[in-house]
Amino acid sequence: MLALKIAPYVALRPSELRCSRWRDIDFARKEWRIPPPRMKAKDKVEEHIVPMSKQVIALLRELEHHRGSGDLLLPGTKGKGRPMSDATLNSALRTLGYDTKTQHCIHGWRTTFSTLLNERGDIHPDSIEHQLAHVVGDKTRQAYNRAIKMEVRRPMMQLWANFLDELRDKAPRT
Repeated sequence: MLALKIAPYVALRPSELRCSRWRDIDFARKEWRIPPPRMKAKDKVEEHIVPMSKQVIALLRELEHHRGSGDLLLPGTKGKGRPMSDATLNSALRTLGYDTKTQHCIHGWRTTFSTLLNERGDIHPDSIEHQLAHVVGDKTRQAYNRAIKMEVRRPMMQLWANFLDELRDKAPRT
């Protein structure tokens, strides 16, 4: 399932991933844009921009080959115009042998992303938090600082994707 392959690379909330539409993808700018209504913070007025690594672009191009007539990236199987079920991705992980309560769940990629990038020590924590679409700083800082750190986040997302590929390539094959 391509959704399981994409999830670790983008560290989106599962709902943001499942409900994404092809119009959110800008291949020319290498950006995945999540509009405010589909984000956790419903009062957010700015879209969340995910810089796409070359790996994500390749996976989305592969997904494009399976695209139906609708605009959803990950359409569900039960009814037109409805996204993949919120249980589908965790169910797929359980099929692969993961206990999604104690080992790993689809939302856990966000934790993994944050933890491992913060452990590196060479990426500013604010950039990681921005990438997770988290609110950064106190109310005063939020009111004045509108930085989104794209100049740091673009290479960070490629670095993350390369790191995931290295882990995959080193993993023992069964």
